[in-house]
Amino acid sequence: MMTSADYSPQFIQDCIATVFPDSKIVSAQVLSGGLINTNLKIEFSSHQPPVVLRLYRGDAEVCLKETAVLRLVRSRVPVPEVIHVEPNGIRPFCILEFVNGMTFQQLKRTNDLDAIHQAAASVGTTLAHIGKYQFSKPGRLQNGALWSDRCIWRHNARTGSR
Repeated sequence: MMTSADYSPQFIQDCIATVFPDSKIVSAQVLSGGLINTNLKIEFSSHQPPVVLRLYRGDAEVCLKETAVLRLVRSRVPVPEVIHVEPNGIRPFCILEFVNGMTFQQLKRTNDLDAIHQAAASVGTTLAHIGKYQFSKPGRLQNGALWSDRCIWRHNARTGSR
């Protein structure tokens, strides 16, 4: 995994300036948990909330696919807001809303059974929402297209909900 040391402060500033041209960065911290891509928590000197700068190791298509999926499921699944996508250039990147929290592994280490139970129930609800997405045909999602035209909701005839 790449670290913030692999990216110059100027590179990070240039990425952020595409959306926040007048903001001064005071901190760029590598977030744990990334397997292939690098996630940096960016904090500003102003009262602007922090964001995540996600730097893709892959090509533009990976960046476009991932951000299209986030946008597609956002109304039903708790995912960060996609603020900006820049698939072209030196390295594909996106800027995401920063969501403060802990991983389920971290939560389990607390031994707080009530919190673990609540989180597990939330995971189940989220998986159920994800399971409502159905695509018209099998195969790979391609070209970073907005997939909403290829995805349909299963309609629950009994309740009238989606």
